[in-house]
Amino acid sequence: GLDIPQIDNVLEMIPKSLVAGLKKYRISGAVNFNGTAKGTYKDDIYPNIDASLVLNDIRAIVLEQNAEVKLNMETNLKYNSEKIAESYIDVKQLNATVGETYFNLKGKASNILGDPYINARLRCNLNLDYISSLFPIEDLTYKGKLSSDIEARFSLANLMKMNVQKIYMLGNINIERILLRIPSMRFLVFGKNATADLGINSIKSRRSERLQLSSARVTVDTVRVSSPRTIEARVSKLNLYANVEEPINEVPHLI
Repeated sequence: GLDIPQIDNVLEMIPKSLVAGLKKYRISGAVNFNGTAKGTYKDDIYPNIDASLVLNDIRAIVLEQNAEVKLNMETNLKYNSEKIAESYIDVKQLNATVGETYFNLKGKASNILGDPYINARLRCNLNLDYISSLFPIEDLTYKGKLSSDIEARFSLANLMKMNVQKIYMLGNINIERILLRIPSMRFLVFGKNATADLGINSIKSRRSERLQLSSARVTVDTVRVSSPRTIEARVSKLNLYANVEEPINEVPHLI
């Protein structure tokens, strides 16, 4: 295992060329990493891994703007090559704040190399204009505001297929003039204004499986996604509202 008490020791292990951009930040805090890896690693074969990472009271002060970022994280990773379905990443806490911007995540992803199953709670209020001024990234433009308070349980396959009978999602998501652009990849995401208030719950019993749509409201002004590998997708002026007091037994398939 590796036990490093201070973040300064970690930075000293990184090549100077990679940390040149960190000179405009003053970073403090404690890092603790413990882990073991045993087995063969090649191609698609991975060793058994049992590891934990704790970031305790990490503070990064942006000297030019006198802004302070606070970060705390505790996470565990376990991979068993003989029982892949039991492998997981468990984020016990991931809390980051800078000014009025905050990001709080707690959750677990299991079967991480198969069909990952996500069980998570996310709360955030992100001012990307402010964050990008503190942490500019080469070849990436990100702007706008994003807020969310959502709890979700789903497998990645069911989410991609929009198999709503097997998705639990409760909470809200709001975006305001979001822009994400990667020029080198010709990738663009733009959202003018969009809100979603969701209450989706799949209820299982011995006789049947029912989908309970307690309330859902989706309002989209403009959302646009484009990249070289996909046809440009654009949604404009969409309003959808549903309020169902009693659970419904059948839901039409989404295409």
